[in-house]
Amino acid sequence: MKFRKATEELCHIQASDKGLLEIQTTKIPFDRRFELAAAHNGEVLLACGGRDQRGFLSAVSFVQTKGKEPKLVSPLPFPRARHAATTTADGRFIVVGGVTEDTDGSLVLAREVLTYDPRTDHWKEIAKLPLRTAQLVAEQVDGKLVVIGGDTGTTTEPGRPIAPARCRAEVQILDLSTGKWHRGMPKPTPETGVTSAVLDGEIFVCSSYPDDGEVRAQVEVYNVKANSWRRIPDMPTPRTGVACGFIKGKLYCINGQGVDLNPVSVVEVYDPSTDKWDTVSQGPASYIGQGYANFENRIFLVGGKE
Repeated sequence: MKFRKATEELCHIQASDKGLLEIQTTKIPFDRRFELAAAHNGEVLLACGGRDQRGFLSAVSFVQTKGKEPKLVSPLPFPRARHAATTTADGRFIVVGGVTEDTDGSLVLAREVLTYDPRTDHWKEIAKLPLRTAQLVAEQVDGKLVVIGGDTGTTTEPGRPIAPARCRAEVQILDLSTGKWHRGMPKPTPETGVTSAVLDGEIFVCSSYPDDGEVRAQVEVYNVKANSWRRIPDMPTPRTGVACGFIKGKLYCINGQGVDLNPVSVVEVYDPSTDKWDTVSQGPASYIGQGYANFENRIFLVGGKE
């Protein structure tokens, strides 16, 4: 498969008082990638893994501290793509799921749950994922790592696309204080290609496609404390792989892949107070397979391919 050109952009997105997006773009001076993961701990943005421009898995990691240029840090112990990243309360990063390389170079689903400490520049394995999955979401809420959805797909051909074999509905929860796993209530719709954002202890799971391969617009919301699901109105535009996050209490869903799996350039905003969606007139350039992170009214977009 011939992969399209990967981008070297890092976007910082905020919203003005009038609701318009303020977009600042920085060039990453190394390793253009897509299908990477990113997270922000309030001080540092971490982006790790993904695929390089030839389509092969990458272990490269970099961080950016506010006001400073991005810099390379210790790479992932193993290359990984289609994974998820989040943060802990003490400022560490967690990387979970996705695909990695076996000893013979074939692609397999990753089991290791890793943490990265930016203060020591050190990676550490903290757990094994009970059910392997890729194209998942993972969020830390109240000391619990919540892993939702994804797929069981893989292939034995390095550099080839990964076709989902079966979409997952399982919710896997790791208590970070005890190291023990338990199951949450399954997601109502088994889906892959999902993305997520957190508000007030609830995980908003957006942009996906189920086993029938049809790109959907639905958004399902998991309440971690109540162990329950609810559904909000669908996004106006069906999409998968959308970058999402909360800015000033509103859910921003940015770009993604449309029903034809080509990039779409649209920003839609959900207001929980009115239970309605609106469309923002302008947004960042649209890429496939971007890493994204959300922290304190800012959304960060990293990499992707045209």
